[in-house]
Amino acid sequence: MEDIRCSCGKLICQYQDNMIIIKCRHCKRFLIIRFNQASQTKPRIFWREFKKEY
Repeated sequence: MEDIRCSCGKLICQYQDNMIIIKCRHCKRFLIIRFNQASQTKPRIFWREFKKEY
């Protein structure tokens, strides 16, 4: 299992084999997202920063 972290170091999710595992920080449940491992060996992760405009 490999950790995926934000640039600040906070754990965002983990991935293992053909699934991404996300734990809700409020209710502590796990959300599992499965993907087709045949099409790619590692999930691609895109980071985008959102800036609040006041």
